Amino acid sequence: MAATAAALTPLELHPAFPLLPQRAALLLQWPASMDRVRELVHSLRNSRRRHVQLMAAKQLTQLLQAQPVFSTAPGEQPQLADPGVHWDFLAAGGMQAALHLLCRVEQVGKVTAANLMYAACVVPEAATQLAADGGVQPLVQLLECTAADGASGIRRAALCTLALAAEQCDTVQDAAVAAGCVPLLVAILQEPNDSDHVANAAAVLSALVLRPGVHTEVLLTSGAAAALVRHVPDESCVCEISLTALSRLTGEPSPLRSEAVAAVAAAGGIPAAVQCLNGPSSALNWPSSEELAWTVPQLAAGLLANMAEVCPQLAADIQAAGAVPRLEWMLRNSTHRDERGWAATALANIRKAAAAAAADSGAAAQAAGPAAAALPRMCAAPGCGNTRGLRRCGGCHTVLYCSAGCSKAHWRQHKPECRRLQAEAVAGAAAAGAKQGSSAAGDR
Repeated sequence: MAATAAALTPLELHPAFPLLPQRAALLLQWPASMDRVRELVHSLRNSRRRHVQLMAAKQLTQLLQAQPVFSTAPGEQPQLADPGVHWDFLAAGGMQAALHLLCRVEQVGKVTAANLMYAACVVPEAATQLAADGGVQPLVQLLECTAADGASGIRRAALCTLALAAEQCDTVQDAAVAAGCVPLLVAILQEPNDSDHVANAAAVLSALVLRPGVHTEVLLTSGAAAALVRHVPDESCVCEISLTALSRLTGEPSPLRSEAVAAVAAAGGIPAAVQCLNGPSSALNWPSSEELAWTVPQLAAGLLANMAEVCPQLAADIQAAGAVPRLEWMLRNSTHRDERGWAATALANIRKAAAAAAADSGAAAQAAGPAAAALPRMCAAPGCGNTRGLRRCGGCHTVLYCSAGCSKAHWRQHKPECRRLQAEAVAGAAAAGAKQGSSAAGDR
């Protein structure tokens, strides 16, 4: 095969000549050198023949997508084994050429240009370049295309590119929000019978909440929380993506975190999340394999844990929706470690909220309930749930952790509580000492 590829002349590989399927297969094995990429980018940018530009864009997309991809750990973004071709593409001005093509060609050409941008944005540098070149706004404008316009493929390509680029680059997130993409995404989520577009729109919204509190206000005022809850539960991938977005929206510390939780609860997020938990009474049997980085029950348990932590008054609604029996079943029977961990975290937060409500009402034993009282001691790190080898925090001597790693991971959330508990302990010791001193003086 190598000898055959070497026998091809540069003229035969020039983008001005249509490629047979066999020759296209050979092209994928051709050494993707800087000269080859420059040649294609030059044709994309300078050719006066539209079919030559489109052929160059398609061949560049094939070259970029042919690079081997690996993932370092479950749940992480796929990474390239050798991103050299992508860097050559950027150095040759490929992103600017693709954007120029996107803004000039008709509908079919726009799909080709957007697919090229998507293939390039696997590397964060390409997403950064896309934002720097002003490519986000044209992509957002394509979201207004509808199936009635005969441009469904254009919107799909634009959504995929925006979702990938926004996951890679904060600047893309800011530019997309500034271009007014959030109301368009919410409108897409409300369209019936279009799961492909809905999944991609949910993925873009999920990327926009990566940074805590930055775009939360825009998302809440646009009704994004209610639009996402609408697709929970759903037996398609839309459910997982929507739960991921909702977990990010309610899980990251931000000034509007309580407002986000309230919006999700008002939209019916609690019963929807409970339906996504596995258990003896589950109507749907969600996959729960250790090979999955994230599972639907895990994300649902995490969402309920966030809601019970941020708004303890919602714990009663969570219990009334039947979450506790399913969470206990997951804690005992799930084969997925993170599912067990988040089930334990959710139960712990529900127990804590119920105990606080009971203390406020003066009926601790009755309000806590047997389910909450029966919970074992466990690691306080969210998603851990380990019950063995627990040690107390060295500061407050109250909260339990199973390892130094869990303690470090939870420190950002635990720090205010730790300082408060230490201050209360010091104040209590001082009060006890003063009382003892006064008693001793009275005895004398």
